[in-house]
Amino acid sequence: MAAVRRNFSLAAERAALVRSLKSAETNWFAMCRDFRGAGIHWSNIKAELRERKISAASWAAENAPVSKRWLDKYGEFATRRDEFQASWKWSQTLPYAPERRPGLWGCFDMMDAKSRFDSYSEARKSSYRHDNVVGTTVPNRPAQRHQEQGHNPIRLTAGVTLLHGDVTAMMHEHVADGSVDLAIADVPYFLRGPEVAQLADFNVSQAGKKPSFNEEWDRFDSIEDYEAFCTAWVEDAMRCLNGEGSLFIFGTYHNIGLINRICQMKSYTIINEIIWVQRNSRPNVATRRLQASHQNILWIAKDSKRYRFNHRLCKRSEYDDWVSKRNQPLREIWDVATNSHENRASGHPSPKPLEVFRRLMDVAGKPGGLLLDLFSGSGTGAVAAASWGMHSVSIEREDAYVQMIRKRVATEVQKKAA
Repeated sequence: MAAVRRNFSLAAERAALVRSLKSAETNWFAMCRDFRGAGIHWSNIKAELRERKISAASWAAENAPVSKRWLDKYGEFATRRDEFQASWKWSQTLPYAPERRPGLWGCFDMMDAKSRFDSYSEARKSSYRHDNVVGTTVPNRPAQRHQEQGHNPIRLTAGVTLLHGDVTAMMHEHVADGSVDLAIADVPYFLRGPEVAQLADFNVSQAGKKPSFNEEWDRFDSIEDYEAFCTAWVEDAMRCLNGEGSLFIFGTYHNIGLINRICQMKSYTIINEIIWVQRNSRPNVATRRLQASHQNILWIAKDSKRYRFNHRLCKRSEYDDWVSKRNQPLREIWDVATNSHENRASGHPSPKPLEVFRRLMDVAGKPGGLLLDLFSGSGTGAVAAASWGMHSVSIEREDAYVQMIRKRVATEVQKKAA
């Protein structure tokens, strides 16, 4: 809680702020105490500046030794004192604590490490039964908005929830406004419009093969129907995100341009387009076009100024990639094998590897936060979130895939649990 301001002097608070920041360089314990002090002083200064209708950014540029962005981080640290103390005590119980490093970011890293550890531990707590249906609320979230479908959330583990039904209806019914930290959508790609399907099937049959992808859920009567479908779920997904949240959308050349257009028409901020290079992509047996070897992933932000980007985590992570190097900024081209062996038993025609989902969480995930996995398919989002350190809510409409997800989570998330 911020200190009570009595006989406030802007000059005196500035002097105290500078002293706290300089003193923070002495040692670890004094540093953490002085970080909190700096945050309290900055909170007092901002309150006074608001009353005087003075820009905090302008004031900081002229009077503070660091930028407003840094000062706001000190202010945030001051409000998380109890969380920091708990994470410090937790770090003392570990045989080693790689996240315990000097500096303000080291303090946040340690709190994030504990949040991820707690979420991972919670996800491993088994509450799974084949017929386990829990009430009408998503874990740690407000009650559902209203009843339409009659489908209740299925609690697979203490930190993993599954919603069975139409993706837009399930979001509208069960996921509260601003409750999601990260959303990932492996949306139907609209690969097989009537004319495209006939031509592709003919070319493949001529090569003596069977079509590798021919799913009812990927078919739409027209491109207008597909656009209306995507507009509905994109709008509701953005409603569910909080101010720092992000939405990642998978696609190919069949649909990614249309989804890009929808996002721009809605004035959503497109941060990046990630190119996922598939080094072991399926061969082009029809020999009528170039072999498809990549997919696109759009990164959409809820707020263009506040969105979460874990730059430091991405930079220091070790990726098996010829493009991304340790201690260098993560690039937007990812070389990741499809790794279909991870969930081969699922029988899903388009499974995504855990590595891609883990990278997405490295980029914009929140330790201890909530992942919303749309069009869950083979359940990769639930498994990846549990191991990374997030709670998850997965939505899947197809009955067969729902059963696959239940079995996969029971096997992979809990296989090492005591």
